[in-house]
Amino acid sequence: MSKGAVRNMELVHHAGRLLRLGQGRKTAAFRSSIRDAGQMKRSPLHHVSIHGHAVGYRRMGPTHQTDDTQTILLIHGLAGSSKTWDAVMPVLAEQFDVIAPDLLGHGESAKPVGD
Repeated sequence: MSKGAVRNMELVHHAGRLLRLGQGRKTAAFRSSIRDAGQMKRSPLHHVSIHGHAVGYRRMGPTHQTDDTQTILLIHGLAGSSKTWDAVMPVLAEQFDVIAPDLLGHGESAKPVGD
């Protein structure tokens, strides 16, 4: 496994630990920052066409990104949308390039007819 892959796994593990409710100063500070971020303006919605279907997504990240900037992809649950991540995105975007798509059939993405 490459050093980059190991580093990505560590970042995902760290983000998961921060997102879980638990005890300790770091978790309490993170929850507080999420509450504050919840009052912030939602990131703008963008669209891209994938296999002929419009897919909406929101993207936030550091103002000055480098080649070393890590990307985090946030996937919503069933009947959700990218809005699910409104409170979390600004906090993560301080250090990471954060992308939250609306999966097909959800949010502002196309609702294609099934087979």
